[in-house]
Parts: sequence; structure tokens; C-alpha cells
Amino acid sequence: MNKLKFPALLLILIIASSCNSVKKYNETVNAKHSVKDLRKDIDYTFKKIEKLHPNLYWFISKESLDAKIDSVKNSISEPMTSKEFYFVLSPLVSEIRQGHNSVGYPMDRMEKEEREKYSKTKNDFNKLHFEKVEDKIIISEIYDSVKTLLYAELLKIDTFEVEELINKYNYLRSSDGFNTTFYERREGLFLPSYYRIENPRLDSVTLTLNLNDSIFDTTFYRVKDTTKGKKKKDKHTDDKLEEEVETPEDKIKRIKKESKEKKRKLIRGYNERTKQYTRDYKFLEDSSIGYLKIRGFMNGPFNDLYDEFFAEVDSANTSTVIIDLRDNLGGRLNEIHYLMGYLATEEFITIRDMEAKTRTPRTNALWSSNNQPLIVLVKMVATPFIYTFEQITSEKKDGKVFHTMKSSKPSEPKENSFKGKVYVIVNGNSFSASSILSTNLQGSGRATVVGEETGGTYNGTVAGVFKPITLPNTKVKVQFGLGMISAPYEEKPDGLGVIPDYTVLPTLIHRKNGIDTELEWILKQIENDKVVEETESDEGTPKEEPVIEEDENRETEIED
Repeated sequence: MNKLKFPALLLILIIASSCNSVKKYNETVNAKHSVKDLRKDIDYTFKKIEKLHPNLYWFISKESLDAKIDSVKNSISEPMTSKEFYFVLSPLVSEIRQGHNSVGYPMDRMEKEEREKYSKTKNDFNKLHFEKVEDKIIISEIYDSVKTLLYAELLKIDTFEVEELINKYNYLRSSDGFNTTFYERREGLFLPSYYRIENPRLDSVTLTLNLNDSIFDTTFYRVKDTTKGKKKKDKHTDDKLEEEVETPEDKIKRIKKESKEKKRKLIRGYNERTKQYTRDYKFLEDSSIGYLKIRGFMNGPFNDLYDEFFAEVDSANTSTVIIDLRDNLGGRLNEIHYLMGYLATEEFITIRDMEAKTRTPRTNALWSSNNQPLIVLVKMVATPFIYTFEQITSEKKDGKVFHTMKSSKPSEPKENSFKGKVYVIVNGNSFSASSILSTNLQGSGRATVVGEETGGTYNGTVAGVFKPITLPNTKVKVQFGLGMISAPYEEKPDGLGVIPDYTVLPTLIHRKNGIDTELEWILKQIENDKVVEETESDEGTPKEEPVIEEDENRETEIED
């Protein structure tokens, strides 16, 4: 019995500590902080960034940044809450022009009982996906909800005009470099996040919409989630019924079918909330065109999906592959490196060796947050291995530290790598790793890029490993990258995204008619190319390529 006392006591202390920390945190972020403490937190932020950020003065000079910091500090003349301070610090950090730098809004935390209560409920507002098209915010996708609202224009959320929310929050975080499309395109994608700062509980959300010239309100309420806690019960009931009526052969078939579906969801990164796959594919035009949609380089394993897709591409003799990276905010470098193995036609690297200010960025980041007793124990076990690995894979050159990564090692294409035509679709929300991939494919001449300038820059980004810090007085959280990540290609002028070979923007008319503007443009281009090839083959003499009809709302060819 005595052996159980220590673990039980430790658990009680952890729970008590957690309860006290929630209460203390909420009191801190809602209290007024002195001018002196606010200025100290600004100094603390930039001291940490200056010490560890590998390319701090890439898009702003030291003199300019120092002047802006001094100006903001001098402008603070009255005490502020942490929430008020957020609107001062966030735009200051964004002056660095690194899109991975972020300042978190200090929302009130929930006590355990409240968290449990909300975990059993849902609000279908979360199933709406918004997009900016032709300067309007529309509902472009609805995840398992009322489809009648599809393509409606959003005018207001509760009492907030759409423009009011955008003007308040959209420019608090920068894009990479001097890019503007990330600001414009994320107005739709990030709008729900902006609103959640104003109404974090989402007990009810009223939208004012315009659909077919009819303006109306619709309200989404937080309701009990009947799917939670039901699956196990239903499964038990189903199993009982199956034991009564199922033959051994039927049971084997059912288990195989369930296992196959489980694997399908796993390798595609199935999202239970949106009922969508992170990565999925289909074939068009009798399998002559393979279409691969990647919503992010994260969420589940990826190897099997790409192996499966390119095996089918190979067996079907597919001539064209389209990779859709729209609204892909990035993720794992290992994933884009693996994908490059199927697209490269010769030896390649995906990124240069990562540049950092220290030989131990991962170890540094590991100990920067979440120091709960059990987590600390795990960190203590992991640290010697991570530290040793970082020492082995890094070296100092000319006063800079470079880390060799899997993605920076010369690699050969896969045995069945694709040799045909590749198109890549991007937009302003194609950021971070998706921009690195686009840079590689365009820079190597491997793909034709279609869509809109990417939100991530052509010449790289500061990310890789992230350093989270908590400011000592306001408890506001700040995060920034520790690694300089860049593809083996550069473009001038610096600070712009990947510029498409053909700029094609979505139109409202197409959206409302269920037409994918960018994809439709590519399919038309492929068809025209076929006509040219057939004409040249039939007549034996080269012909001038037919001009694709131009529509100012659909395409604008970028001049070199």
C-alpha cells in the first residue's frame, strides 16, 4: 500500500498545480502591467530573437529594427493588460518580415470541468471553409453540414463587419519578405481564427450572408456532439449482432474491409473534423492525367500514399501529373523530399544544409516549453540522443553553423520516378514547405507552375526548428524559427514568392458553377498541346502553337 502513496501524491500535486496555474495565468493576462514591465518584455523578446535567429536582418536592417523597437517602447505610456499588449508586440515582431514568427493571443484558459464540458459539444461553424475570391469572402467548402449555404458571400459575423475583423487581425503577422498575396489570400482562410479571439467559446455564431442577391442571417449554436462516446457502445452492439448472424467467411471479409479503410484513412491523413484527406489523388481523362491534392505536409504517414499514387501512374502510363498545393501552409521537409524522389529526373537535393546560430537548435527548442513533471522526465531521456545527433550532423564554417539534414543530402530519383509533364497549382496560401517544393520544381525546370504568387518566398524561409518563449511579465507567448531553410535555387529580386509561369486566378462565376478555374485552365492547356502534337505528327512539319483564348479574369501570362 505504501508503494502506491508516492504516485498518488504526485498525481494530486500535478492536478493541484494545474488548477492553480490556470487561475494564476488568467489573473495575469487580465491584469494591468506596468509600463516598465511591458518594456522589459519587449527587450526580452528581441534579446532572445537576436541571439538565436539565423537571419534576423534579411528583410530589415539592424538600424531600422532598433529604431522601431525604441519607438514602440517610448509610445507605451500607460499600463496594459496582456491582451492589449498583444496588439502592440505582434505588429512589432512582424516588422522582421518572417512569416513563421508569431505572437500568440493570450486567451483565458479553461478549468478542467469546463474543458470536459466543451469536449462533448460541437458548433458547425467550424465546418465552414472561407475563401477570398474577387475581393469577396465566400463559403467555398462545407464539411458535413448545410450545403445550401455554399458560395454565399459573408458580410458579417455577429456584430463584426468582415472588413472590421480583417483590418484588426490580418496584418498582425507578416508574410515572408515583401510578398503580398499571403496577406490577401489568408483573409478568407484565417477569418474564423480571427473571430475566435473575439468569441473563443463559440456558444453561438450568427452569420449575415448574401446568396443570390438575398441577404439573410443564419445562426450556428453549440450543441451536444452525439457522435462522442457513442462509437464504442454502437460497436459493442454491432459486434453482438454480428456474432449471431455473421458467418466466419463474412467476418473475415468485414475485418479485411475495415482494415483496408483504416489504412486508407491513415496514409491519406484523414481529418475527422473536416471529413477530408490531407493528401489524396484521382485520375482524369481515362487515366492520362493524375491529380494529386496535398492540403499540407503533415498529419499521418506519407510514404505509402505517394508509393501507391506513382505506382498507379506508372502502370497506367499516365502522361501528365498535376500537383495541387493551394492553401497548403507547409509542414515536413522529409515529406517534400520523398515526393521529390518521384518527380526528379536526376540526382537532387531538396534544401541546402540548414543554417543556425547554434549547434543544438533542437535541444534548445525542446527545453523551451511544456515543463510539466512527466514531460520533463521524457525530455531528460531524449536529450542525450538529440544532443549527440546534432553535434555529429553539424559543423561550423566561416563563423556560421550548418546542419546536414536528410533533405540536404544528394539523393537519386525513385526507380519508377515520373518522367512526364508536371503542373503545380499554387496560391497565396502556399507557404513554407509547399513554397520550397514549388521553388525546386520550377527552378529545376521540372514543372510548369500555375495560379498565384506563393505566400512563401522563392529564396527560402527561417523555420525548420522553432523556439517558443513565454514573456516573464505578461505571459504572452512568442515563437520564431531557428533554421535557415532554402532550396538550391535563387531568384531576384529577393523577398518575392514563387511567381507562376501562368497566373490564373479563381472567379466567382466559376466557383458558383462548381468549376475549378486553375485546374480547368491546365486541362485546356493539355488539350491544346495534344492538338499541336497531333497536327505536327500528321503533317510532318512543325506548326505554330495555337493561342489559348485569354480572359482577363482567368489568366495573365507573366513575362520573363
